[in-house]
Amino acid sequence: LVLYLGEGGAEDWPQARVYFKLAADQGMGKAQNNYAGMLHAGHGGKADLPAARTYYKLAADQGVAVSQYNYAAMLHHGHGGEVDLRSARHYYSLAAEQGFALAIKNLAILSRQEDNL
Repeated sequence: LVLYLGEGGAEDWPQARVYFKLAADQGMGKAQNNYAGMLHAGHGGKADLPAARTYYKLAADQGVAVSQYNYAAMLHHGHGGEVDLRSARHYYSLAAEQGFALAIKNLAILSRQEDNL
């Protein structure tokens, strides 16, 4: 995180990405979220939406609310894979249960979209 934020020195996103991946692959939920975010945005290397989606899901399944929201958004909009509104609703709901405001908002948006189908 220090390398990503540049605390105590210059930012080094490529190196931060390496360390986040190492921690993510050891099952650390917050690292999975951070690595997914770097993959999603292309920080420290090329963007990889399918891999971002995979790592968000890993963290989401460990209860990381921001990952539940981000994974749901990717499912909702088809980023990095197919649209899956049923799963998007599930993961938005998990994040909303933790008080994640954007998830609550997107649940309402998703409901309106489903009503118009």
